[in-house]
Amino acid sequence: MSCFASSADPPDVVLRLLQTRAGAALHCERAAEDMARTPFTSPNASSVGVNHHCLRARIKLLVAMALDKAKEIVASSPVVVFSKTHCPYSARAKQLLTELGASYKVVELDVESDGPELQAALAEWTGQRTVPNVFIKGKRIGGCDATMAMHDAGNLVPLLTEAGAIASATAAPSL
Repeated sequence: MSCFASSADPPDVVLRLLQTRAGAALHCERAAEDMARTPFTSPNASSVGVNHHCLRARIKLLVAMALDKAKEIVASSPVVVFSKTHCPYSARAKQLLTELGASYKVVELDVESDGPELQAALAEWTGQRTVPNVFIKGKRIGGCDATMAMHDAGNLVPLLTEAGAIASATAAPSL
């Protein structure tokens, strides 16, 4: 079993996959070859160097794949909240969106199997490692405080309406 793919995958298939999915994330072709051909085992005196190199490359690959996933999620929904179930700030931001009648997608990073990688990818992409991390129309709004401030300034509802996340108020009929 290699450190990334299943034992059924031939090394050249794994190497091509690694090079196409995260070529920029892998800092050298040798790391991809190591990942494709070296089993991921507990370190011992003879394998520390190879496995450490393999582990770093694997982590970079996972974060690069998570970044792709995060960008796809943000692009596919008008409003996205990356959150954690136990975070009071996340709960507050979600509560505000709910009270405003907004439809939004929630990605609970502590529930997702790749949550830690998604959080690392978001930190790399946005510079914000904390949750919530709110996106509207593909644009990062920020965390709870930024979302609340945008609402207090009267800018959140128009942005949510423009994004199609809440229905615009219907105009009163003229007499």
